[in-house]
Amino acid sequence: MNNREKLIFLVFLVYKTSESLFQPSIRLYIYETVGQILASRNESQGPTKDALDLINLQYVNPLEIENEVQRSAANYIIAYRTLINIPAAILTIYWGGWSDRFGRKLPLILPCIGAIVSCCMFSLALERTVKGTIVAIGVIMMAVLIYGIFGKSALLTMSCNSYVVDCSTSEERTTLLSRLLGMNFLGIFFGSFLVGLISKYAGFSTVLLTTSLSCGFLVILIAFVIPETVKLQDENQLVANEETCLSKPESKNVKLKNYLWNFFTRSRKGENRKYLIWLILAIFWNQTAKAGEQDVILLYVKHSPMNWSDEMYGYYLATYYGCMGLNLIFVLPLIERFFNLSDTVLILIGISMKAIRLIMMGSTFVQWQIFLSAVIGSSAGMIVAVTKSLLSKICEDDEIGVTFAITSAMEAFSSLIGPTIFNLLYEATMDMYIGTIFYIDACLQFCFLIGFIKLHFYLVKG
Repeated sequence: MNNREKLIFLVFLVYKTSESLFQPSIRLYIYETVGQILASRNESQGPTKDALDLINLQYVNPLEIENEVQRSAANYIIAYRTLINIPAAILTIYWGGWSDRFGRKLPLILPCIGAIVSCCMFSLALERTVKGTIVAIGVIMMAVLIYGIFGKSALLTMSCNSYVVDCSTSEERTTLLSRLLGMNFLGIFFGSFLVGLISKYAGFSTVLLTTSLSCGFLVILIAFVIPETVKLQDENQLVANEETCLSKPESKNVKLKNYLWNFFTRSRKGENRKYLIWLILAIFWNQTAKAGEQDVILLYVKHSPMNWSDEMYGYYLATYYGCMGLNLIFVLPLIERFFNLSDTVLILIGISMKAIRLIMMGSTFVQWQIFLSAVIGSSAGMIVAVTKSLLSKICEDDEIGVTFAITSAMEAFSSLIGPTIFNLLYEATMDMYIGTIFYIDACLQFCFLIGFIKLHFYLVKG
C-alpha cells in the first residue's frame, strides 16, 4: 500500500466517522423534536417535557401515544431521506464523469464543505425559541437539503473508490477496495460509538462542532497534501471542454444522458455488459435493504418492551459496523490468501450471514441476543466490497469514475427508497408484530442469494 492510498483511506475514515456521528444524531434529534411537538399539543392532558415524558404518561394509553410518536417520526425521517439523497444521487453521476476528465480532488472536497455549511444551518434549530417546535423541523430539513446538494457520502465514496482504482492494479483491487470499505465501517463504528458518548455526556451542539472540525481538517488535507491521480489534458483542450460543459446550460443534461446511454449499451468483451448491469442492480438491491434497516432498527429498539436509550442504540451501531470493518480489513484478506475463494462465493457467504442476523433480530427482544446478531451478520460487509471489485475489473479504465458514480448514485437513491418502503411496511405491520419487517427483509436476502448462485455457476461454466 503506497502513501496515496494511505491518505485516501484516512480521508474516508475521518469523513465516515463524522458522518456516522452526524446522521444518526439527526435522526435521534428528529425523533426527540417530534416527541416535544406532540407533547406540547397534549399539555392540556398533563405536564409533559419531552418524548420520554409523553411515552411514560400514566393517565393515557402509553402504547397509543408511543405509536403516534413513532408514526410521526417515521414520516419526518422519510422526508429527511428524500432531501438528503435525491440531490446527492443526481449530482454524483455528473461529478463521476467530470472527475474522469479533470481530477478527483474537487469531488473529494465538496462533501466536506457541505457538511460544514449544513452544521451551521443546524445550529439555528438549537436556538431556545426554535427548539422543540415545528420551525425546528423546517430548519433541520433545510440543513439536510444543503448536505445533499453537496453530495454527502455518495460523492465522496465515488471519489475514493475511483482514486484507489487509479492507484492500483486489477489484482490488488479486491483487497484494496475491501479495505477501503473496511475504513467505511470502522468510521461508522467510531461515529456510532461517539453517538452513544455524546448523547450521554454532551448534546447535539457538540455533534455539530465535532463534525465541522473534522471536515475542516479534511478540506485542508485534500487541498494541500493529497496528490491528483488524473492526468489533465493540455490547457487549450481543457478550456475548450470546460466551455462545452459549463457555458451551454442545455449541454450538461444532453451530454450526461448520452454518456450514460453509451456506458450501458456499448459493446464489451464476452458477456461483460450483462455482468456489469447485473452487478450494478445487485448493489442497488443490497443497499436498498440495508438503508431500509437503519431507520427501522432505530424505531424497533425504541419501542417497548426494549425502550433503548440513545446511548445503547449508538453502542449497537458501533458493534455492528465495527465488526464489519474488522471483517473487511483482517478476515477477508486472510480468506483470500489461504482459501482462494472466488468473489461470488464470498458474496454468497455475506448474504447468508445477513439473512441469519435478520431472522435473529426479529425473533428476540433480549438485548445481548440483538448484539450477538450484529456480530454474526457483520460478514455482510463483503457483499458490496467484492461486488465493486468485480465491477472495476469489467469496466474500461476511462470509465472508472462514471462506474463508481453510478453505483454511488444507486446507493443514494436506495437510501431514499429503502427507508421509505421499510418505514411504510413497519407502520403497516407494527400492530401485528413489530419484528415482522425483519422477516420480510430476510426473504428479500434469500431472493438475492438465489440470483448470485445462478451468477456463480454461470461464471464457472463461462
